[in-house]
Amino acid sequence: MDDIAAYRLLKKYGIPVANMCVCKSESSVKKAVETIGFPCVMKVSASGMHKTDVGGVVTDVISHEQALKVFKKLMKIKGVNAVIIQEQLKGPELLVGGIYDETFGPCVSFGSGGRFAEALDDVSFRACPIDEKEAARMVSETRISRIFSSPRGRKYRVGELYRIISAVSTMMVKSRLRELDINPLFATERGFLAADVRITRL
Repeated sequence: MDDIAAYRLLKKYGIPVANMCVCKSESSVKKAVETIGFPCVMKVSASGMHKTDVGGVVTDVISHEQALKVFKKLMKIKGVNAVIIQEQLKGPELLVGGIYDETFGPCVSFGSGGRFAEALDDVSFRACPIDEKEAARMVSETRISRIFSSPRGRKYRVGELYRIISAVSTMMVKSRLRELDINPLFATERGFLAADVRITRL
């Protein structure tokens, strides 16, 4: 599933996403960065591509001139047909995922996100469907959950995170997905926001 369709599916299930614009031409870049603001993130939009593996993500873009230069560079990557310009978020990086297992059927996962998610190996799993209470238990099983019990962590509306995990569980079942990967899901004072997503259907 291409990026735009994937983000659209997240919104359909009530999962908040970072503010973004999709650019397919140089003329659309200026308007996009004016809408999103600086600093911003620019990333390639292409179906099934691991963006970081191909150098397809550029952070800390701070000017119109830089944005245009980055756009031209990213559009030269093979298979890229558009560039996403997205607000640059700060906060703990989480992962909410899903996979269709041949034994257990659709499953949902939660854990530490970001570039080093696999290395950190901080994740919990459940077979779908799950409710928000079970999602809370999932979160409590991970090391990253400690941020929500710290004095600073109280600013995060953790109940919204439980709702998102439960919504992903529902999405895995109803939309018949093979794999889903929201990484990172940023924890911010505005709420939990999906910054990147990959989805494949059965």
